Amino acid sequence: MSDKSAHKLENEEFGNDSSNKRIKETPIDRLSALPDSLIIHILSLLDFDVDKVAATCVLSKRWQFIWSELPRLYFSNHNCLIEDKRDFVSWVGRTLLFRSSGTHLESLGISFFHYDECFATDIYAWVRFAIRSKVKELSLVIQSSPHSYKPPQVLYSASSLRYLYVLHCVLAPGVAIDWPSMTGIWIRNAEVDENLIRKIILGCPVLRRLLLLLCWGFERLDLDSTSLDMLEISHPNGKEGGKSVFEISAPYLRNLHIRFDAVWGKMQLMNVSSLISVSICFTTFDNSVEVLNNTMELFENIRHVKDVKLESLCVKAVSELVFLGHRLPQSRRNVLGLVVLGDESCIPGILGLLESSPNLNTLQIKYSQICDLYKEFVPERGPAEIDDLYCDLLHLKTVRILNYADPNLGCEQMLTVARILLKRAPALELMVIDAQDKLIDFPSEFAEISQKVLSYPRASEKAVIDLHQ
Repeated sequence: MSDKSAHKLENEEFGNDSSNKRIKETPIDRLSALPDSLIIHILSLLDFDVDKVAATCVLSKRWQFIWSELPRLYFSNHNCLIEDKRDFVSWVGRTLLFRSSGTHLESLGISFFHYDECFATDIYAWVRFAIRSKVKELSLVIQSSPHSYKPPQVLYSASSLRYLYVLHCVLAPGVAIDWPSMTGIWIRNAEVDENLIRKIILGCPVLRRLLLLLCWGFERLDLDSTSLDMLEISHPNGKEGGKSVFEISAPYLRNLHIRFDAVWGKMQLMNVSSLISVSICFTTFDNSVEVLNNTMELFENIRHVKDVKLESLCVKAVSELVFLGHRLPQSRRNVLGLVVLGDESCIPGILGLLESSPNLNTLQIKYSQICDLYKEFVPERGPAEIDDLYCDLLHLKTVRILNYADPNLGCEQMLTVARILLKRAPALELMVIDAQDKLIDFPSEFAEISQKVLSYPRASEKAVIDLHQ
């Protein structure tokens, strides 16, 4: 092939220098050429942070407004200056205005701290827009002073709504609630009276989860919904303040989480025969007769529950009962989870719970080094005098002891519990003991602890001990 022919072929295959230069100078915006649905999906990977997503408008004219079509939008403002609040309100309004008519809106979240009543009509417009767009999830975190925000009445007939989260909002429906698709409601830091609860139960035929966190204004919950699966109550406060009796009647409820002040409130469970899982946390505790009697009553009412989780001060209450000579009612539970304080005072409570659990299959104990506030009210006990069980745990197969080690406190309580369990569990298959990095800088202590545990006699020949530093 001649040099001339070779040069011609090279130009045909690769183009001459001038044509290559033009190709390099001509940008190809392949990203903007993607279909809208794919661009919106890419933008959604920014965790629906509107500020980050809106910044993409500088990429090209194609991207100028497309970010507003995201199916999930969350807006937040923490500024207290009136000018900043006006800018925030204007920003949310423009964003919703940019959206195409009829575009699907999966979720809308508004966090508006330092809210002023002069913006009530704006929030009304946002809520109304969300409902017209058939929103499925709505979050209203609107903190104001001195009065709490009241959502518009149009909210209570949102047929598409599935999840509702409200914080610092007063739900006050002037009409019956009609939420045929609602499956989860979270109400936090708000007044909730018994009439509102009644309206929610009647107006939500498929409601599965109800959370009332730091709420006040009620002392009794009658939950006869057949669909309600989980109820969580945290720090309830009665109508008049002071000591209260909180009553829960829920014949079809399956999962219950309660967190309350055992000193200032009594939790009374009635007609809860369908419960399969219960979690109980005392936020404060003393050894008064009232508190200990309420503790015994709670255990009597959940003796049929198969899965029980107890936080530290509740276990401490059981320890006080055992110390005073009481025994818990025999239960049907086969799963027990405990969060206990990092001292030997918890051992009587642990053993008392084990003795009342003849069908126990799985046990998890997690040690907590929280500040022992109860010491202000409860007299100090000496070292645990009880160091064994009255019976064998015939069905116990799995034990997990977590977060047990603190070099400042030692591990005697964990070693005592491990020794008793190995001795009293003839069907034990696995015992996991995990310091969760607390002894990573103390290898000699970990080696000593491991040696002690491995030396304990075992009632089960197939028991495997798994030690983690």
